[in-house]
Amino acid sequence: MLEQSSLAPALDLPTAEEARDLRLVALDMDGTLVRSDKTVNDEFWPVAEELIGRGIVLVAASGRQRGAIMETMAPVGDRITVLSENGAVAWQGEEVLRAETVDRETTVRVATAVRALAAQGRDTGLVAGAPSRAYVERSDATFLAHVRHFYPVVEVVDDLTDLPEDVVKLATWDAEPIVEAVVPALQALELDAAIVRSHEYWADVMRAGASKGAALTRLRESLGIPREASAAFGDHFNDLAMLQSVGMPFAVANAEPEIRSAARFVAPSNDEDGVMHVLRALLAA
Repeated sequence: MLEQSSLAPALDLPTAEEARDLRLVALDMDGTLVRSDKTVNDEFWPVAEELIGRGIVLVAASGRQRGAIMETMAPVGDRITVLSENGAVAWQGEEVLRAETVDRETTVRVATAVRALAAQGRDTGLVAGAPSRAYVERSDATFLAHVRHFYPVVEVVDDLTDLPEDVVKLATWDAEPIVEAVVPALQALELDAAIVRSHEYWADVMRAGASKGAALTRLRESLGIPREASAAFGDHFNDLAMLQSVGMPFAVANAEPEIRSAARFVAPSNDEDGVMHVLRALLAA
C-alpha cells in the first residue's frame, strides 16, 4: 500500500467504483506532471510503480521527442507506452508502432511562412521533427536552448524542406506569445493539416487527424480497454483531444481555462503535484 508522505490537498475525484475499474492512465509532461522547475516529485515514482504493478497501462503523451520523454520518465521508461510529438508517433520501447507524417507541400509552406516572419524581424524559428531527431535551420544558442528541452537530438541543416527522412511534426517557436503573429500566419495558409497550440510560445503543425487523442484511442482500443476505464491528465490545447478520448479526464489547476472547462475533473496544479496526489487516491479507492 502506498504511504502518503506528502499532505494531499482536497481532490476532485470520480466515484470509487470508477476508480477501481481504472486500466489506463495517460499523462502529459510539461505543465502537467512536470513542475515549473522542470522536475518530477520523487514521490511520484512509487505511484507509477504501483500502477504498472497492478497492470494499469501507463502512457506518457507529450509534444516532446521520445528521447526527452524518456529522460523524464527514466525510472519506469522501459515499462510505459510513449506517444511523442503530440501523438504523431506511438512507441512501444524503441519500436515505432505508428507514425503520422506531414507531406512535403505542408513543410514547404510552413517553412516559407516562418522564414518570412523572421525576415520581418520576429525572433521565431521552426523545428522539423522526425521520429528520433529534430532538424532546425537556426543555430544560435538561444534558440537551440529552447529546442533542446523538447528535442535532445537536434541537427542543424541548411534547408528544412530538403531532409533525409519524413517529418511528423512542424513546431514553431516565437519569443513572444505564439498567438500574436505565428498562429495567425499559419492559419492564413489554410493548410490541410492540424494546427495546435502546445505552449504559450509554441504551435505545432501536424498531419490532419493526428493528435494525442487519436493516438490514445487507437492504443486503448487495440488493448480492449473501455473509454470509461481510462484517465488522462493535461494542461494545454494539445491535450484537449486526449482528455475528450477518456472517461476520466483531469485538467490540472494551472491548465488553460478552456481545458479546465472541458475536463470532467480538476486536479491540483503541477507545482502542487496534482497528478501524483490524484493517482494515489485512485489507487486507494
